[in-house]
Parts: sequence; C-alpha cells; structure tokens
Amino acid sequence: MSKNRIVLFCVLGVAVGLALGVFGRDFIVADEGQKIEAQKAEEEAKIQAMMTGIPVDASQEFIAAKTLVDDMKSLKAALLIFCVEHIEQEVDLAKTLDTPEHIREALEKSVDNVEKYLEGNWIFQGNTSDCWIGYNLEGGFKEQASEVGKELVKRAERNGLYKDTTGNLYDGGGKVYMKVR
Repeated sequence: MSKNRIVLFCVLGVAVGLALGVFGRDFIVADEGQKIEAQKAEEEAKIQAMMTGIPVDASQEFIAAKTLVDDMKSLKAALLIFCVEHIEQEVDLAKTLDTPEHIREALEKSVDNVEKYLEGNWIFQGNTSDCWIGYNLEGGFKEQASEVGKELVKRAERNGLYKDTTGNLYDGGGKVYMKVR
C-alpha cells in the first residue's frame, strides 16, 4: 500500500470520526433527554398515585369505585352533622331528602360540591337515629355497574359497604349502602 493511500485512509477515518462525533452527538443527547423526561413523568405519576391513593395503572372501574366510596364517606360525615342538628326530631331522611332542592338545602353547608349528590342515584333511608345512605350503581354507572360492583366487593368489609339496610355485607348487586348512624 502506498503512502498516499495510507494518508487518504487516515484523513477519511478522521473525517468520518468527526462527522459521527458532531452528528451522532445530537442523537445521543436527544435520546438521553427523552429518557430523563420519561423518568420525570414516571416519578410524577408515582407521586400523584401516592397523593390520591389511585395506582398509576388503575382501571376506570377501580377509580370509579374509589371515588364512590370517598363520596359516600363525605356524605356520611355531612349526614352525621345533620342528624346531630335534628337529634330531638326523628327526621325521616327519605322524606326530608327527597328532591334535589331539599338535599341542597340540608347538606350544602356541611359538604363540598353538593351538586354530585343531586343526580338522583343517591338513596337516603331511615331516620336521624338509624340512617343509611345508598347508591344505585345501575343508574350511576350503567354498563360499568357490574365491574364497579366487583371493585366495591373488594372494599366492602374495610369500608363498611352493605347490599341492604339489614347489615348484609356487600357482595354485588345494583345498590350499595353505608350505615351513617
């Protein structure tokens, strides 16, 4: 091999190396940037999951069931306040909370976002000394009712969910109840 060819290969090698160094760097830096962004998004999702109690990969049914239980607990707290305020009267909840206007009037000062309780799927039974709240899953979740019900079965014992007002633990069905008092 002649000296000219060796010099040509060396110059060509250096030129190719420089070209790969300059242009390849953009690909490597961009790839690292994407990895950092992906890690950042994953960490933000984990933090959000810790704050809400909803896993990153949670199904819609899981989220709906958790939200319903949280709403029932909020409503239970508001009804406890209502019951204490009317303890001497033995108020029938089914009659007192029979319309959206009555529900708003009775609960708006003790519950945030009272609007979600006006949709017509909430059930109020009993009186101020023995009362229950319930939710009509088939009316509220339509096609998803059975899947949401399966998620509620998993939470029944831990959250005090019942299938009726006689104290039978929720094991599925179109309505779910929680004892207020």
